[in-house]
Amino acid sequence: MGQKIIFASIMLLVPGFAEFRYIEMGVSGLDCASCAASVEKTLRRLKGVESAEFRMPQSVAVVRLKADNTVSLDEVRDALKRVGYTPTEAKVSARGRVLSAQGKWRLRMAGLDREYLLEGTSSLRENDAVLVEGSIAPSSDRAAPEVLKISAIRTHAE
Repeated sequence: MGQKIIFASIMLLVPGFAEFRYIEMGVSGLDCASCAASVEKTLRRLKGVESAEFRMPQSVAVVRLKADNTVSLDEVRDALKRVGYTPTEAKVSARGRVLSAQGKWRLRMAGLDREYLLEGTSSLRENDAVLVEGSIAPSSDRAAPEVLKISAIRTHAE
C-alpha cells in the first residue's frame, strides 16, 4: 500500500505528457554575430534545453528541448530580454492534453502549469493527448491565456 502512495505522489510531480519540444522565436534588435553568440549561450543555460542557435538572416532563436523538460515560453522570452532583445512571435511544437472550457479548446501544459487557447482546432475530444505545431504571439498580459494558432495537430497515444 505504501509503495502505491509513493508512486502516485511521484507521478503528480512528474510533468509527464506536456511540454514544448521546439521553439523558434523571433528576436528584434539583434544584428551582429557576437550578439547572436551571446543569445545562444544564454538560451543554452536554461535547464531542459538540448540545443540553441540564432539564425541571423531570419532573426530567430531556435531552441530544441529535451524530453520531459519544463521550459516555458516566458522563460525563453525573459532570457532574451535579459540580454537586451525583444522577443516576438514564436513557432512551437508542443505536446499536451486538450480541455474544453467555456466552449473553447485549450492545450494544457501540466508540467508548466499553463494553458493555451487553441485556434484552428477540429475534431478533438476532451483529454486527448496531442502533438501540436503552431504559432503564439506574445501577450502583454501574462495572466491571460495565450492563443496557439494551430498549423498541425494530431492525437498521440502516451
